[in-house]
Amino acid sequence: FPVTIQVFTSTVAANYWTKPTWAQANDVVTIQMWGGGGGGAGVISPSGGGGGACVIVNKLAGDCNAVCNVVVGAGGSGGSALTNGGNGGNSAFFPNSSVSITAYGGAGGTSNTSNNAGGSGGGWFSNGITPTASGANGGGPLGGNTTSKDSTFGGGWGANTTPGTGGGNSIYGGGGGARSSGAGGNSIYGGGGGGTTSGTSVFGGNGAIS
Repeated sequence: FPVTIQVFTSTVAANYWTKPTWAQANDVVTIQMWGGGGGGAGVISPSGGGGGACVIVNKLAGDCNAVCNVVVGAGGSGGSALTNGGNGGNSAFFPNSSVSITAYGGAGGTSNTSNNAGGSGGGWFSNGITPTASGANGGGPLGGNTTSKDSTFGGGWGANTTPGTGGGNSIYGGGGGARSSGAGGNSIYGGGGGGTTSGTSVFGGNGAIS
């Protein structure tokens, strides 16, 4: 059977997926997307941003328009000693006028020389969350939290203000951002969280080094 792979990476230009002319109504279209990772912040005691989630969805070709809009979420901007890191953008695929599929981005780390905390990872249902002093729950569903930092489809927990705290891990969600000398959370499909030791990913991008 013929297979066509189309890849989109531009966060600025308009992206359009074109359905192959030979596609039949019951042929399967596999959509795989990653949300953008959050930016890190801080200087003396940096905090990492959370990774973006990975979403994989199968649609029938008959349910997709001949040309579909694609949005690629950008990574969050880096912060400083006075500004938080930017949140990662969402990626989206629009099979038709009534359906949209979204991969949510991770949250940026917060900036304060004595109170930095890592942003949490994006999940299948929601974005990563900007942390407070106690950290940040990962994006839904059932994102990592202070009790159980790791998740499956949700984002990894964003580290609290304790120096050396690592971010939570995930399978499809993004890894959580770390604080200070901590390691960013890992993910299998989603993006890794940022940290002094970056979180790793098998199928997505690794986190940035704070």
